[in-house]
Amino acid sequence: MRSTTAFRTPLTPRRRLLAALRSEPIDRVPAWLMRQAGRYLPQYQAIRSRYEFLELCKTPAAACDLSIQPVDVLGSDAVIIFNDILVPLENLGARLKYDEGGPRVLNAVRTWEDWRDLDQPHPLDRGQPVAGTIQEVRRRVGSDFPILGFIGSPWTLACYWVEGVLSRNFEAILTMRWAEPELLDALLERIAEGVAEYLRLQIEAGADAVQIFDTWGSALRQADYERFSGRWIRHIVHSVKDLGAPVIIYMNGCAPYLEDLQRLGADCLSLDWRVELTKVRPLIDPAISLQGNLDPLILLAGPEATERAVHALFESFPPQTGHVLNLGHGVLPRTPVGSARRFMEAVKRYGAR
Repeated sequence: MRSTTAFRTPLTPRRRLLAALRSEPIDRVPAWLMRQAGRYLPQYQAIRSRYEFLELCKTPAAACDLSIQPVDVLGSDAVIIFNDILVPLENLGARLKYDEGGPRVLNAVRTWEDWRDLDQPHPLDRGQPVAGTIQEVRRRVGSDFPILGFIGSPWTLACYWVEGVLSRNFEAILTMRWAEPELLDALLERIAEGVAEYLRLQIEAGADAVQIFDTWGSALRQADYERFSGRWIRHIVHSVKDLGAPVIIYMNGCAPYLEDLQRLGADCLSLDWRVELTKVRPLIDPAISLQGNLDPLILLAGPEATERAVHALFESFPPQTGHVLNLGHGVLPRTPVGSARRFMEAVKRYGAR
């Protein structure tokens, strides 16, 4: 995996990230943070206070500001577009509401009657706000800085749509899996077609790479993963392959599913913090890069602890081709900004090849 290629001049941020995702030689490991544009940033809070959440996602100028903040404040190596995974469900017939308790789908689908009551999916308008956000970010960061788009996996989005409000044990959707599997199949197919088109839209608007969040895939038994999640992700990956943007797949609680995940056609697997990179690397096709995977709770311990953890990660898994450093989950709301900034500084200090 490790290349001895030397670089006379540093790679541009865009070239560095794309090379890492494609398991090509790099000068140093690039890094970004899942949920890096979030509540822990005062700059985020200042803008958020002026908008309802969905309005913020659909206002390209404001979403652009939020997307770029982590580059300016932390020194992140990539922009990930500010948006929410549930937004494309609106075009598919879902009615969304966001409040202090989090997202809710007001028209939960649990019976065939609920399904028949859904509006037909709307054709995806190429002027979707997410496209405008990506285009505005590109204008501001230039051609040499990487932009990441994202979607939720069909299974993860179905969890929200069936549950209405997520339950701890995913009772509604896992009951549907046994009681009405054909209804669940129908819902997953609708979501898969819609989010595949939404992902294509992001790439065509200028996203250099994209991430599929199968956050709740681990709620499934391993025996059920292929039918209810894997095949739909594979369909989406195949549907955007011709556009050439690397695809990352993230699953929280991924350890039992590594064999399934590497069969989905992604360029990169993003790992949660429960697995060790050194143990996973020999199990995964060397053509597939790895992303991750510092425990996000470490950042709550402060900048010094964060730097020690980054250093220790590189000591155990030396800087190498096919690695993008990230957390094993999203940045937590109580994270000190200084810890997130030190994370980026430490990657640049210890991640050179």
